[in-house]
Amino acid sequence: MLTMISTMLLSSLRFLKFFKACNASAIRSVFPVLLAGFSIASIQSPAKALLINGSFEAPYVTNEPLSSFWRGSQAITGWEVVGPGEVSIIGSPFVFQGITFLPPPNERRDQIELQWLDLTGVNDNCPPSTCGVRQRIATTPGQLYNLQFYVGSALGDGYAASTFISTVDLSINGGPSQSFTNPASSYEASAFPTDVNWKLFATTFAATSDTTSLTFFNGNTTYSAISALDNISISEASPTSVPGPLPLLWVSSAFLWSRRLKKRIKAKR
Repeated sequence: MLTMISTMLLSSLRFLKFFKACNASAIRSVFPVLLAGFSIASIQSPAKALLINGSFEAPYVTNEPLSSFWRGSQAITGWEVVGPGEVSIIGSPFVFQGITFLPPPNERRDQIELQWLDLTGVNDNCPPSTCGVRQRIATTPGQLYNLQFYVGSALGDGYAASTFISTVDLSINGGPSQSFTNPASSYEASAFPTDVNWKLFATTFAATSDTTSLTFFNGNTTYSAISALDNISISEASPTSVPGPLPLLWVSSAFLWSRRLKKRIKAKR
């Protein structure tokens, strides 16, 4: 790749040197070609989503409103259920013990994405780091990636029966799990006693191969009716700018064309 970049830079310098030697009419004749080349080279493909269905909107929940998925299920688009128990997609609005379980605020504003994932499932019977969901994504070895997601907890009226503190464990490529706990706060509990408090977490990892496995587990060490997860997203931490085939092809073609034009100008003189 370094050789290709060096060749491109050398060709560009020679091309500029040629321009200084050309007369005005020659420059006018070559300008449309240059403009077309730059226009084509500037076209870039839109960035592809690294992770699928990070807000758990598919499949759409139509009953109760929740649906459960057991070990080995791939019915949640992009995800596979792991562990001995089950997980549940929760629709909105979902009310349990006086608490209204809504997705993160940015989803509520859109009023389109209104589902989230409960890693404890309906039966709440999975030990920590055993039940969850896994997705394999395409990555570039050595590239750093930013991973963000929301964890939801609810304190309700302060009684144990309505206290739902969520911990989500994250394992990358089957490695040791890292725990992310949303304890909520006394202010949030008093201000929104019947709502779920969502907290944004972020972490960074370096890819070691062309695929990376991300597994999110229920990380609650004590009984909790929910381990709420939503809005998972991944982006490159430091994207690398590498010239694509179109710019390289344009520079090479322009340089060859310029040599022919220079010979024609010398012949006329």
